Amino acid sequence: MKYRKFAIGLTAAALVGAMALPVWAQENTQHKDTTIKATVESAYTLSIPAETTIAFEAASTDLAGVLKVTGNVLPSQEVEVTVQAKAFHNEAQGTDLPYKLVNKADGNVFTGDVWDEDTLRDGLAGEGQGKAIQLSIAIDEKDWELAKAGAYQGTITFTAALQDKQ
Repeated sequence: MKYRKFAIGLTAAALVGAMALPVWAQENTQHKDTTIKATVESAYTLSIPAETTIAFEAASTDLAGVLKVTGNVLPSQEVEVTVQAKAFHNEAQGTDLPYKLVNKADGNVFTGDVWDEDTLRDGLAGEGQGKAIQLSIAIDEKDWELAKAGAYQGTITFTAALQDKQ
């Protein structure tokens, strides 16, 4: 039994001594790297004008708000916005009132536009205004004169798509 206690004590002393052995940093220095990764996906936000009421006989009416796209995309990508201006229809009379969707800045009929990486980022909060387009509804005087009585309602559909630059 004494021998056993002595052996256990000797083993314990050897283990403690082994843990306390000095390590020479110069001889045992190791350098290892860990790689970290992240992916920021392309994303954008389309903002469109709100519902707008057009006054009778108004030749031009600005839509309530602007068309704007903001976001963060790759330099090789862009966001294309297309527009479909649907009929301005009078349900009771079964007739349409012709109109044009116009870019107020240049007076041309608006069918869509493209926002690239720089333009999208310029529109982000704190980084600038970006590209905002004020759209207007233009109705000719002769079309107002021919319009039948009643309420008219129409829809403008804005479609945005992320695509590779062409």
